[in-house]
Amino acid sequence: MFTQKRIVKTAFSKSEIELKLSNVTDSWHSDSSTKPFEGKINANGSFEIYPTFDYGARNQLRPKIVGEIIEEKSESKVELLFSLEKTMLYTIFSSVVLCIIGSIVSYLIDFEIKWYVILAFPLVFLVFAALLYNYKVNKSYQLLCNLLDN
Repeated sequence: MFTQKRIVKTAFSKSEIELKLSNVTDSWHSDSSTKPFEGKINANGSFEIYPTFDYGARNQLRPKIVGEIIEEKSESKVELLFSLEKTMLYTIFSSVVLCIIGSIVSYLIDFEIKWYVILAFPLVFLVFAALLYNYKVNKSYQLLCNLLDN
């Protein structure tokens, strides 16, 4: 649900791709970021970046983009893995567990709020989180495709 693999093929060389990525990537956690990504691009062709195009750098539901540049004869290939940070996964999991516990307590004690209403919250939250996450993955992927397409 929160992990996706994608590949971008380009005519640029490995060094050109690294340079293009460096031009649109700030260093880690720069809250005044003006570039669409933050992270680290390594000289060996691997990188780890995060999108910053919509909000500040930290504590948001955004994908971690781990990539590897593979240079072949006529073209280069950038393998991308979009995933969610473990802290955000734990936060999502904890909120679902708390809602399930609240639903059980509501059922046993018979609160004014019915148990099935409390049980609906994690479903709505997960749908919202998945839609937001997929939006950011798609936008990040599109930005990277446009960067490597020129």
